[in-house]
Amino acid sequence: GGNTVTGAYDSSGGGGTAECPLTAGDTSTHALCGDIGTNSTLRTSGSSTTINGSLSSPRTGIKNSGSCDDTTAWLDKNGDVTEGLKEIDPIDYPDPDAPSPTPILTNYTLNNNCGGIANPPCTYANPNFTLVPTCTPAEVVCPSGTAFFGDVSISSNKHLRLTAGTYNFNSLCVGSNAVIDVISGPVIINIAGGGPANALCQNNQAISFSAGAQINNAAKVAGNFQIYYGGTYGMTINSAGTNSAATIYAPNAPVTVTGSANFYGSIIGQTVNISGGAPIYYDLALKKNQQKLTGKYQMTSFTWKKF
Repeated sequence: GGNTVTGAYDSSGGGGTAECPLTAGDTSTHALCGDIGTNSTLRTSGSSTTINGSLSSPRTGIKNSGSCDDTTAWLDKNGDVTEGLKEIDPIDYPDPDAPSPTPILTNYTLNNNCGGIANPPCTYANPNFTLVPTCTPAEVVCPSGTAFFGDVSISSNKHLRLTAGTYNFNSLCVGSNAVIDVISGPVIINIAGGGPANALCQNNQAISFSAGAQINNAAKVAGNFQIYYGGTYGMTINSAGTNSAATIYAPNAPVTVTGSANFYGSIIGQTVNISGGAPIYYDLALKKNQQKLTGKYQMTSFTWKKF
């Protein structure tokens, strides 16, 4: 994206990692260890774009302009990659577990009531909606008979309050200036993205954040808000406010980050487009906790588990 910068921080205050040591108790962001990786090509725009770390790719070529090909690691060479290119073998990211129970293909609009979702698992006290989790965070496959949700739309200026647990949606559409509040974590969002594209969010998105919509993860612990999606429909996350912290794992989907506020955490997508120039800061606590989204991209393996 244009004029994006990357870096890192440690939400746990635990001193970073062996590869990226920080002072104990330091949870602030730093212009270092902001490595990125791709199985294909990085394309940058804006002379202020700065990758404060390395670019890892199976490709090694650099082009100042022109078209992309299967040898180019960095195209439209604008800005800087402070630690240069690192050649790696291609990395295979397995599909996440499909949501279970499978969400139904029913539209629910959270506006001035729960839009047809029963009470429980949905309660409303203006402007706040609260959902009961499908199951606990430790359960990869939720028991039958537990709560699940279909295509859920959060109306403008409303809040969706989520506590620790696993939530299964078919799609999740967040209206303008609406907020997802992470009350406790980890909150795990499983997206099915089933059915016809026109049953999903605007522009055939499995997840869509409209202008001004935001994630409010006050502690900036990225592992406290995890999004998993194995499908191929698009995903748009808006980085707004001061607490946009999440881990996003969507290895088959195009992921777009709009907005210009700091984004904290980790993103894996089939493509990743930082369209609004949001700075991206990797949470080193993810690596230490061996979460599914761990690691610098020059690593050739990672641990596949939730926590």
